[in-house]
Amino acid sequence: MKKIKDLRLLASFVAIGIYLFIKEFVQDLFTPGDAVLGLTALTGLRRKVGGAKPGGNKRLYIAPVDWFQDQEFPTYEDGKLGEITGTIPLILLPTPMKFIELQCAYDSTKFSFASKGKVGSQSFEQNITFKINRMDKQAIALVTSLLNVPCVIIARGMDNINYVIGNTEVPLELEISADSGAKGSDEKFTSFTCKNDGYMHPVVPLGADVVFPVEALPAA
Repeated sequence: MKKIKDLRLLASFVAIGIYLFIKEFVQDLFTPGDAVLGLTALTGLRRKVGGAKPGGNKRLYIAPVDWFQDQEFPTYEDGKLGEITGTIPLILLPTPMKFIELQCAYDSTKFSFASKGKVGSQSFEQNITFKINRMDKQAIALVTSLLNVPCVIIARGMDNINYVIGNTEVPLELEISADSGAKGSDEKFTSFTCKNDGYMHPVVPLGADVVFPVEALPAA
């Protein structure tokens, strides 16, 4: 009988020990601000009221992915933060690389993103479309130079926020087309559709203090 009581007492101590271990482990998992069971802690979002919220874009800057240093930009952490705060990793030696500016046709630049896939294997698709109202010597030279050249693009919105579309690890793939128009009143233009998927972040805005070098436009 005494042995049975001793075994029951030992089993009670073991059960209490297991309980305390599991309790401590679970508390560590659910520490506020930390990742919880693989999920990122969420923060609520208030409705934005008042102030200007214009759509559209007014500037566009493009850089081939080969002009960047060998590191990912932007990153998943930038997406979680909601903006890019660090330095843009363009190559500096032997020649500093700069974004080139494209003056697009008015009201022609638009970008978007969307999540794709089932939960557990979701990613983002990003795309941007724009056009230039030219099909001359300079336009032909530009599109020829961009053939088979993956890029990262920065679009400046009408809200004066710069948005980075694409990623150095998953750069944008360009699709280019042109139309001469059929009659004198038709528009002659060259259009660009740039897209890719598999991103772990959506389009990410640049922080207000982040600057990026831009090549001066050629003389008119």
